[in-house]
Amino acid sequence: MISGVRKTTPQPTSTGTAQAQQPAPSQVGRGGGSAGDASTFDSTPTTTPPPVTTTPDQTTTPTQTTTPTQTTTPTQTTTPTQTTPGTDTVPTPPAPPAWSFSSTINADRAKATRDALNKYAAGDEKAAARLTPTIIDALVNGVGTPKSQSILGQEGVLGRRQAMDAARALTGMPQAAYDQVSAMLDQAGQGPDGKVVDGASPDTERALILKAAAARTAPLGDANAQEQAVGELQWFSNTIRGQGRDQVIQQTSVVDVDDTKNTSTANPLDSTVTNDQKADNDGYAQRFTSSCAPAVAAMVRGEADPVFALMLNADGLQNNDPTSDGSSLEKAVLQKDRFFNDTNPDVQLTPDQLAAFRKDGSLPPGVEHKTGEAVSRVGQQARKVMDEKLDEAVAAGTITKPQAEALRKDTQGGTLTDAESTDRDAALKAVRDANGNHPTDFELKAMRGDKPREDFMLMAHALRDLASGVTNTDYWDFNAGKSMDGPMLDKMEKVLSSGVDLPARLSTPGQDGGHFIMFTDVRNQGGEREFLASDPWSGRSTWLKESDLVNPKSDWPRREFNVFWQQVTDVFAPIDFIKPDGQ
Repeated sequence: MISGVRKTTPQPTSTGTAQAQQPAPSQVGRGGGSAGDASTFDSTPTTTPPPVTTTPDQTTTPTQTTTPTQTTTPTQTTTPTQTTPGTDTVPTPPAPPAWSFSSTINADRAKATRDALNKYAAGDEKAAARLTPTIIDALVNGVGTPKSQSILGQEGVLGRRQAMDAARALTGMPQAAYDQVSAMLDQAGQGPDGKVVDGASPDTERALILKAAAARTAPLGDANAQEQAVGELQWFSNTIRGQGRDQVIQQTSVVDVDDTKNTSTANPLDSTVTNDQKADNDGYAQRFTSSCAPAVAAMVRGEADPVFALMLNADGLQNNDPTSDGSSLEKAVLQKDRFFNDTNPDVQLTPDQLAAFRKDGSLPPGVEHKTGEAVSRVGQQARKVMDEKLDEAVAAGTITKPQAEALRKDTQGGTLTDAESTDRDAALKAVRDANGNHPTDFELKAMRGDKPREDFMLMAHALRDLASGVTNTDYWDFNAGKSMDGPMLDKMEKVLSSGVDLPARLSTPGQDGGHFIMFTDVRNQGGEREFLASDPWSGRSTWLKESDLVNPKSDWPRREFNVFWQQVTDVFAPIDFIKPDGQ
């Protein structure tokens, strides 16, 4: 089952820089969420060692790894020449593509990663011994090789930040754990006979094993948590071993990284669609109307931890069953009681204070309380259609108003009398006859489990619950002001290029509520920057132009994701997001 994640240490308060705000104050509209306190991934609190390079917020504890073999980077294919009968062969120059899969697309990032790794190894004797040339090559090629040949897959399997986290993880883990991880790397791509399976990608497997180790930096360095952490790595390496590269990439990503392949027949925007053919909306989709915060936090975690991504994919990235593992995780995060104040996003009440709150809602001075409410998307959509059909049936005299109300009461979780049950059955038959057998039993179950109304949660809490423990990052809320501007996007470019994904809040100034998305990459396209965004409402990933992001009147949220908030108003990033260039 998919449940909570590692607990993290309390988040820092503002350091006095005007831009840095306490991570709790941002709200969400559609979407939200919070995780449980414990899980199969629980570990000791993450510690934050000093950064080794100037890469934004590169923090983690070292661990050990084995020596992977050198990875190879796919090269760009050439276009065949055309021949005309009776004439000489004349090369036909290909039209320049908007973007092409190339071994050099991430060359700058790969070089920066190699430089950072070499610098780290040069300054630490133990790191120098464990970060062999082949391991460094595996990490560098993991950063440099795009995930897919799609424009959505430009980013490498891991980023520079994660490569550094993996290096520190390898360096810090005990010898026994290092030897076990080394054996996993040695066996990458192999079948039972010890030979590389035809079509397998040992290089990709090694990069992902190292990425998974980076996500377990703290537990791999903790004697009380090592056994479980190594066991998770072993399960993961066994599961992906010998599979084709495309299959491995798909199973270890939770956002859509390939818009040339349709990997889901569902449409998150319409739960009745079962034959969706779109190829760019196959990423993780939130399950509840107000769970975008836990959904995005799960996406951040999934992109940092391929073990968690594999579990989410096994459960179904777009599994809208409110009782599925992914849905249960979102719901637990969303509906958890949160207590916080201006200086602490996680206030712990004493037993007496908690008892007083349970009794009459009273709280200590300055402490606030927040909890979200889960309304399933499939249930909400089914209820809307059902209510319309019931009103039409009552108006047409097909059923009585008491019969309609009996069905509504049933779908709200009410207990029916025998007479009401008979009325409910009559109303249900009439609605199904008029609406292609909807609501189905599945839709009825979803409606009965819904809260009477939706409510949102704070993004910082979801990130603390689900993401910080594996990204080794504390997230701060940076307000974009009236609109995004060049300096804010400059900071985003720097952090995204280092491999740190950035949750962001969409909202409309002067209105309550909002929606969360996630930025994962940046590129320069035709002289203009573009930022790759993934949205949990639509399951879609797309490149957004800088000119749209800085224009508060642009309709890109509606156009690209079918959400109706106006602009990006907050970005959640490491504290060094505010550092000037060069620091």
